[in-house]
Amino acid sequence: MPDGLLIVGDAHCRFDPVFGQGISVAAMEATALMGMLDESKHTKPGFNQRFHTKASRIIATPWKMSSTAVFRHPKVIGNRKWTVPLLQRYSKRVYERSSDNRDTYTRLIKVMNLLQPSTHLLHPKVAKDILLKSHVQIT
Repeated sequence: MPDGLLIVGDAHCRFDPVFGQGISVAAMEATALMGMLDESKHTKPGFNQRFHTKASRIIATPWKMSSTAVFRHPKVIGNRKWTVPLLQRYSKRVYERSSDNRDTYTRLIKVMNLLQPSTHLLHPKVAKDILLKSHVQIT
């Protein structure tokens, strides 16, 4: 990447509009960039790399969420890592448990609104609840 050139928003990582994450990620990247510029008042060597490292961290959670969801469809072409089916089962159980567990619901909403990373849903309290109650019983 040439020094002085920054790639942000959809030019850096384009999300499926169905998930509504693109504008949020772009805003988060802009906020990170403003913070970096405020800290240094000028760009120093390696600024691009430091910014793109921050941007990659911003992208990680929404990318994992959207790619895990989209790979539920068998006709979607892409590199399905061995972890995808595990994440799909876990996320399905998180959704099921969030219907009657306030803590799980609150954690899910924070992750979906990009306020917390996806690891927020791996908290031992949530994982234990999901493992103990692996399906929703409809009466």
